[in-house]
Amino acid sequence: MTQRIIYLILCLACLAACNDSPPTQQESQSARPNKLYKINGATMGTTYNITADLPSLSKTQSAIDQLLKEINHEVSTYEEDSYISMFNKSKENVVLQNTRNYENEYPHFKKNYDVAREVYDKSKGAFDPTVMPLVNYWGFGPNKKNPDQIDEAKLESIRADVGFVKVDKRMISDARKQYLVKERPGLQLDFSALAKGYAVDAVAALLEKEGALNFMVEIGGEVKVKGSNKVNDFWIIGINKPEIDSDVNSVFKKMNLTNIAMASSGNYRNYFKLGDKIYSHTINPKTGYPERNELLSATILAKDCIVADAYATACMVVGVEEARRLIDSVEGVEAYFIFSDKEGNLTELQTNGASYYIVD
Repeated sequence: MTQRIIYLILCLACLAACNDSPPTQQESQSARPNKLYKINGATMGTTYNITADLPSLSKTQSAIDQLLKEINHEVSTYEEDSYISMFNKSKENVVLQNTRNYENEYPHFKKNYDVAREVYDKSKGAFDPTVMPLVNYWGFGPNKKNPDQIDEAKLESIRADVGFVKVDKRMISDARKQYLVKERPGLQLDFSALAKGYAVDAVAALLEKEGALNFMVEIGGEVKVKGSNKVNDFWIIGINKPEIDSDVNSVFKKMNLTNIAMASSGNYRNYFKLGDKIYSHTINPKTGYPERNELLSATILAKDCIVADAYATACMVVGVEEARRLIDSVEGVEAYFIFSDKEGNLTELQTNGASYYIVD
């Protein structure tokens, strides 16, 4: 559900967090890298690109690939034997925890689940990972088959299986086991709106454990950066121009970033046409339809990429005014929106803290 972010490595200094002012020149030079190394690969149906000041980065790639494989095995709906797929195929519940040691079982799934629950609550249901049946109906899931006509009765039936309040973590009979329980057999989960962001965070944590002080991790357009590039500059991240006919390398705005994550969502890449209407991949869980409003692109900045990823999708569902109110209510999160005004012109809106990051 993520628009492609073009990443570039250019300009100066460092911003410690969303609401902080830029550091001094002396502070920005304290961890200047001597050399940066690059690797890339494939994961989650997309690609990853990593730049870091680790001479052993190429050797670390096998550990990165293994980590991404483990994440997929818990949260990918494209893997039939993943944990999330087992839940989606179950009629009632699946075991989530066999012992009291909560952290050691399905940690990747649990983190995605917990953040999804938090954003679901904060967005009043605009972000809802149980949209999986609707995603499949509209052809944006694994089957990739778009409907050739809209069946209102079928859509209404599917909506009965949507609602994150109908899924819960619960102890049943055996006090040493925790289950993930669904109220209806047709309920399914889809973490595609935050899983890539989570993977970015996980890879970044692995790089830090290996000793990296300066890096950029990008997976499918979601990005997390730390420190600076080799000439002690900002990591400059470009945001696509949100138009259907725009080139993938067409940059609308650039941001100076460091020590922060960034995720964008838009409705101008993944879509299909039915008759004279365009249906995009962002599903409104309350209407059951792909959402089309004046908001064309939502770029979110946060400490954790999983959080930025989830809120980017929530913003696309609610539209620009409600999105602004939503982000203003979340501490440590900033946003930059591109929307279409009444005359059809591309217009910008940002939260107060986002202005620190925008390249003039």
